Amino acid sequence: MTPSPGDAGRPRSATYFAILHAAMADMEETGEASVRVARILEESESSYGSIYHHFGSREGLVQAALVERYVATLSLGLEEFRAAVEAATTVDDVVALVISEVERYGSSELSKNRHRRINALGAAVYRPEVLAEIARHQSAHYDNVAGALAILQDRGLIDASVSLRAFSSWFLGLVLSRFFAEIDEPSSLDAWSSQTVDATLTVLGLPPRRVP
Repeated sequence: MTPSPGDAGRPRSATYFAILHAAMADMEETGEASVRVARILEESESSYGSIYHHFGSREGLVQAALVERYVATLSLGLEEFRAAVEAATTVDDVVALVISEVERYGSSELSKNRHRRINALGAAVYRPEVLAEIARHQSAHYDNVAGALAILQDRGLIDASVSLRAFSSWFLGLVLSRFFAEIDEPSSLDAWSSQTVDATLTVLGLPPRRVP
């Protein structure tokens, strides 16, 4: 039986992480189909039985790698975002923060993370245990983002009626939608950024940005 990728009862030894990271590296190249047990063993310098001891099966390893790749995308930039929120004291500061965040999500580094998320979500559709584990981590992320935005709400800088947790999930949907602009013609990227900024400002009850 394949254990859940979130099974807290499994030991988290150095061997576990060596195997997991080797699988993630292989998956990074061509997706989950590229994960080969023999190659993972060679790259992690582990024994054949280690995979089955720690993950139950190849499928268990693939599931754990999918979850770990997704989770690794969640916290990138979160500390910097919270620091910027705490530093914001005016509405103009918040408008500037929204513009900065949208620009950040357009970076090449976050583009790779967006692709990892989409890949993991697609692979999780028919794997309920993986989807549940991703949802658990994503829920905690929504709480973190909402907690940061509550600072702005408490300061009267954004609309007090906005559900911050709902906003967090809505904004993630916008972030993932950039993938569709990326596979369209290049001019779509600038339009995506502009429209995403405008929509976010409107939802948060902020004034429109000043266009030179």
